[in-house]
This record gives sequence, structure tokens and C-alpha cells, in this order.
Amino acid sequence: MSAEPGQQPGACPIEWVSWPLRDEPRRKTALLLGFIALTVFISSLLAPVCGILALLLLFILLGPYFLPCRFEISETGVKKFFFLFNRDRPWSVYKRYVAQKDGVFLGTFAAPSRLDSFRGDFLRFSRTTDRERVTALVRKHVGAG
Repeated sequence: MSAEPGQQPGACPIEWVSWPLRDEPRRKTALLLGFIALTVFISSLLAPVCGILALLLLFILLGPYFLPCRFEISETGVKKFFFLFNRDRPWSVYKRYVAQKDGVFLGTFAAPSRLDSFRGDFLRFSRTTDRERVTALVRKHVGAG
């Protein structure tokens, strides 16, 4: 991506796609699929409806692993595109960030809270994400990390 006229290089939006199914080691994926198969099998032995329900719930809960998620961060805020759930938030919503090995968590509370997982956003990195650029832009716009 190149900067538009009047913009500094690196000031343009940073976009990437995170898809753990593609990025994680095949062994980890095989173990996860084995766990899902075992859970569905045991549930279906108890009751066929439980097996279907277990498969549906596991797919919903593990959706971020199986489906790609696209992120875009810019000077205006954060955009997250995932299946049917898209989110566009300005930087003013976020009060803190926590840089981790596999991504950056953006919290809406100044201090850690039990509601963080519901209100905050986790920007998961992919193999090709420019982690330094993402972290620098987050640091520029969000309070203490």
C-alpha cells in the first residue's frame, strides 16, 4: 500500500487478514478437530440432538479459528470484519492496550475488568502482519499499555 498525496509513508491504513486455521501448525489444527469430533461423538451417543447442538455450539465458539477475520486500523480508528459481525470504532473508545505475542488487546476500561472480553477488541496478528507498525499506531492513539 502506498501513501496518498499529502500523507506520510506509513500513515495509510494498515490492513491484514487473520486466519488461525491457516497460520497455526497443522498438528494443533488436527488436535482441535479431533477434540471436536470426540465431543460430537460422545454427545451424539447420549442423544442425537445433543450431538448436533454440540457441533453447532463448538463451531460458533471456535468461529474465529475457522473463519478469516479482516482488520483495518487507521488514524480514525479500528475496523474489524468477521463473518456477519463487523465493528467500526474510533480510537476514543479505547482507554488502554495490552500487546501480546499473537496480537494487541484494546480495552474500553482504564483498568482491567471482567467485562474486557465483551467490550474490548483483540487484534490478532497473522504471519504477515507488520507487528511493529500496528503496535506503534495503537500506542500513538491509546493510553498506557
